[in-house]
Order: sequence, then structure tokens, then C-alpha cells
Amino acid sequence: SGLAPFDLVAHLPGVSGFRATARFGLLVGFACALLAAFGLAWAHKRSPRARPFVAILCGAIVLGEVFIVDFPSGTPRAETMPDIYRSTAADNVLAAVVLPMYAGEPQWFFEGDYLLYSTTAEFFPLANGIGRWVPAEYLAIGEATRTFPSPETAAALRLYGISHVIFHGARYGKDAPVLLERVGRSPDFSVVVTRGSDTLLRVNPR
Repeated sequence: SGLAPFDLVAHLPGVSGFRATARFGLLVGFACALLAAFGLAWAHKRSPRARPFVAILCGAIVLGEVFIVDFPSGTPRAETMPDIYRSTAADNVLAAVVLPMYAGEPQWFFEGDYLLYSTTAEFFPLANGIGRWVPAEYLAIGEATRTFPSPETAAALRLYGISHVIFHGARYGKDAPVLLERVGRSPDFSVVVTRGSDTLLRVNPR
């Protein structure tokens, strides 16, 4: 979409690995540093004789800050991980895709949930995820999942080495039972285990 300010900062060692939350924090830190520099320069100009002490005084004020941000609604509630992710180890998952896959759709940000779950549970390779740049293959997998559980979907998953599907029925809503019924009739997929509204499916080899 064009050159962004962070693209320049990202060339510094280690900075390119910052995730979105850290990048926003970095933006705030830069803004505060810039404003503090302007303020200190203004104070130096107003009181030349007090110049040696202004920086020390400002530093002491910053270090003496005791204000703690408090959430109005209290402590954030811990989010529990769906059990289906812990079930992947029992079936030797090589790589998986979580459905529905939101790549290329307006709700693309939901992909972040899947990435967090997989890297917290068993660290298995996952086709889902979000980032500042995405390869064409990522969008191709997302497009192939739109027709799940069709033979075309299964063929695309095999092409990219995906051995399993994690099906989140709650996110499909009323369409979930219909899709699972079609899965039961498909020679391309097998049900491994079900946990509540979530189902782990195996992509059958040809």
C-alpha cells in the first residue's frame, strides 16, 4: 500500500520482529520522546542559567511517576484455549488449517486467534495467521476452503502438505451441522475427535 514510517524503523536490528502491539507502543514512545525534547529545549531557552538542572529535574519527575492505569471493568478475563488444539498431538498432525479461514475476507483479523492457540498448545504448523505481507499461497488456501468439504478443497490442502482440519462449528453457526454431515459422506475427510462444537478432521490421502 506504499511506504510506511515503520518500514524505515524496521531496518534496525531486532525491530523487524516486533508484532503489532509492540509497534503501537513504539509509536507512542517515539511521540513522547519527541514532545519531551521540544519541552526540554523550550525550558532551556526560557531559563539559560538553570539549563544544567532542568534535565535532572525532568528525569526525577519521570522516575517519580506512580500513576497506574486501571481498567474500569476490572482485571481482564483470561481467555481459555479450545481443547481441540491439545488433541492434535494424538493424531500426529503434520500441518493443519483452522476453519473458517478468514484470509482475504473483511474479518481477516480473526486469524490472529488461531495463530495464538496453535503456538500456545502444541506448536504445530498452521496455515492460518496474519501479517503485514502475505504470500499468494496463503490466499489460495483461504479461497480453497470456501468450498469445504469439496474434493477441490481436499486437493488444495494435500498440495500444500496440510494433513488435518480444525473445524470450529460455533463460528459457522447454523451451517455447521450441514457441513459436518457432508464431511461424513466425503471420502476425503475423516473425523478424528470432537470437543464440544469443535471437530478435528483428517485429510485422507489419495
